[in-house]
Amino acid sequence: MRTPIEYVIKKPIYDGIGNVLKSFITAYSVNTHTTIECNPDFVFGNYNTVLDNRHIYVPDENRSRHSEFMYTSRLLVLKEEEDLQQHIFSDENAEVNGCGNNNCNHHFSFKCLIDYNYHPEVLCNKLKERIWRTIDNIVFHPTIIEKINEIYSNITSNTLAISVRTWTSFHETNIQRPYDDETYKDMFSHVLTSHQEIDKIIISFDNHSVEKEYINYISRMTTSPIVVLHKDSDINPLQHAIIKMLTLSRCKYFIGNRISTFSELVFWFSRCEIKCYPLF
Repeated sequence: MRTPIEYVIKKPIYDGIGNVLKSFITAYSVNTHTTIECNPDFVFGNYNTVLDNRHIYVPDENRSRHSEFMYTSRLLVLKEEEDLQQHIFSDENAEVNGCGNNNCNHHFSFKCLIDYNYHPEVLCNKLKERIWRTIDNIVFHPTIIEKINEIYSNITSNTLAISVRTWTSFHETNIQRPYDDETYKDMFSHVLTSHQEIDKIIISFDNHSVEKEYINYISRMTTSPIVVLHKDSDINPLQHAIIKMLTLSRCKYFIGNRISTFSELVFWFSRCEIKCYPLF
């Protein structure tokens, strides 16, 4: 009898939820026996606190499954999709290099990438439906479900979601990615002017040192309630990040950094329905 193969997402060492969940979704979409290896020594490594146990890697001393470790920061296109899906990746220097494991790479295209894209019309239906189906099959930890149910009831049908990505979160050092507060403010003005129906604003910050600056600016443009997603004392930073992403994904409009994988999760967990205004 053939030993079942388990795909394992290598334990995160410095990455946030975007890279890890994109990797997990990529693998899980081709193998239901896919798990994430936890890293209890990293603040964003304890995935057993955000996902159901079925998605968590447990070393198998009895070898009832063969484990193949992999990792990618991308939502990879499948080989069977590459004739339907155009290459739309916007980084000219990017390599189409698979999932980091040649024993798993046979699933994936080495011709096209789709990352950093927020336009559903350029994604083929087969690919979109595969990723949506995979996301629908992810089972979250009861703590996440409980917190999300509390928040969802407060989201209106015309809520604007904002992710302010300064690249200076407490776990990050010397991240060379673009950030400019005036670029964010210009987009706030554009979106709020273009969509007078917006009646609530929900904001996620990766660094709350800039919170007051943005709240003061937005408050001068609108009377709509502004909700800042702060971490509750009874949840950990990883749980907070997941809750923020899921909350923003339920909104109608979204402003966020284009090359942030957190922004990509917001887009995909909305089933590509959220109207995105990507920056940079």
